[in-house]
Amino acid sequence: MDRNLGWSAAFLFRCAAAGALGVVLGCSGKGPEVHSGADALRDSAPAIELGKDVEDSVSFNDGDRTDWKEFDVAAAGKIVLDVMWGNASARCGFRIYDDAGGEVARYDTIAPEPRKVHRWEAKKGGKYWVRFQCEDEGDYSAYLLKVTFVPAAVAGGGTGVGAADTGDGDDGDGDEGDGGGAAVKSGGAESDAAAADLVGEIKAMKKAKKGGGTLLTIDKGTAAKVTVGMKGEIMGLSDAEFTVTKVTVKTCTAETALDPKVIGSNLVVRFHKE
Repeated sequence: MDRNLGWSAAFLFRCAAAGALGVVLGCSGKGPEVHSGADALRDSAPAIELGKDVEDSVSFNDGDRTDWKEFDVAAAGKIVLDVMWGNASARCGFRIYDDAGGEVARYDTIAPEPRKVHRWEAKKGGKYWVRFQCEDEGDYSAYLLKVTFVPAAVAGGGTGVGAADTGDGDDGDGDEGDGGGAAVKSGGAESDAAAADLVGEIKAMKKAKKGGGTLLTIDKGTAAKVTVGMKGEIMGLSDAEFTVTKVTVKTCTAETALDPKVIGSNLVVRFHKE
């Protein structure tokens, strides 16, 4: 699904179908994990591809209470985990674990905002797991998961995102938190960035006073030779071109026709080489 187009018809149908099936099976007497399949356990979690949308669902009454997903990063760098839930009233959540079994973060409720974005900086390469689970009888929801990653060599230093700056939500200390909102901060990433590219990171954005577009403040990262008039694209979105209008020592200003809400957590940019 292209996230800048909103909910897809297929995803909304899946949300409704999950609810209907849960009602039908609610009195069957079957256990909450009877249909969960292999992904009910961490050791048999399917590996997901970085930068791609993964669609699935959990349903207590349907016997599919728990899903585990696994992903792997090859080196140190920035990770963005983006989840959109289909049923905002359900008592469902997810938790992120590292390869040592430590809890990176938890989001134990969907409300009040069905989109959850968690950002953190991996100190080294390794495996991570995400556990999706609904709490009790009657709870169900479809969800979309996308994990993006940019290696530290591409992200560059001085971007203002440290290991403790995880973006939104709880810090994984064991408290039963509410997950927080999905405010745009810093640290977006895209897995197909290469060190040889001219890559930067959006640090701030605001609506342009004229024309209805958005002004972007971009940390130039590996793109030290950015010039006024140079064009680029916001990675992870379609029709997301921008034009550089001002250049300083460490940052540049660019303008795009996209609204800030559409840009969301897609904060890594690639400048087009002239």
